[in-house]
Amino acid sequence: MGCGSITSFYGPIKNPWKSHISFKVVDKNNDVLYKNKSNEDDWYIAGGSSGGSAVAVATGTCFAALASDTGGSTRNPASRVGVIGYKPSYGSISRHGLIPLTHSMDVPGIMTRYVDCCEQIFNLIKGKDLSDSTSVKIDIKKSGSFKDKKDFQNIKIGIPEEYNCDGLSDEIKSLWKETADYLENCGAKVEKISLPHRQQPQQLQLSPQVQLPPVLQPEQHLHFSLLHGDLHP
Repeated sequence: MGCGSITSFYGPIKNPWKSHISFKVVDKNNDVLYKNKSNEDDWYIAGGSSGGSAVAVATGTCFAALASDTGGSTRNPASRVGVIGYKPSYGSISRHGLIPLTHSMDVPGIMTRYVDCCEQIFNLIKGKDLSDSTSVKIDIKKSGSFKDKKDFQNIKIGIPEEYNCDGLSDEIKSLWKETADYLENCGAKVEKISLPHRQQPQQLQLSPQVQLPPVLQPEQHLHFSLLHGDLHP
């Protein structure tokens, strides 16, 4: 599906916040807060590659959805449609049944509308699976009162200077500053930091390139075997 989710057999997955489908957002008094305009040719992508899962959660079609994440395929569409996208640590969730892009980086992702809902799903599916030798047994205490906890006194947050790059829109810069100010007002210590090697991702790019051919080879063999009718039990 790629990073845009536009190559589906059924057509592109469109971002619900700007698609050809007319809708409106109302408050509890039924006052209209936002109403979109219908235009078949003017729409936003949902991101990918798990764009379908993101849209399903954003539109309320489901409580939660599973996704897959190698280098952002859960977090990218989640950020585009406004839901929670979580990539758990490698091994914390079984990869059994997941068709990988790269075995060493792929992790099942979780998408929900709220953080505590994401925590609930994670606690249900985390842990050791005998069908996946890379999964591990983990013991993470449930936070329980996360949504009620607003004490940030002992939290330090670093904002990389390199992320304030050329081409970053004014809207994103404004939201970035607004969020940083909010966290600081809650008691967190917000500092500027530097990640000097951020623009040198060659090693990260090399891993998928090396692992991709042997990963896809069995699927390709199965496809052509079924196509030509020469697959035997």
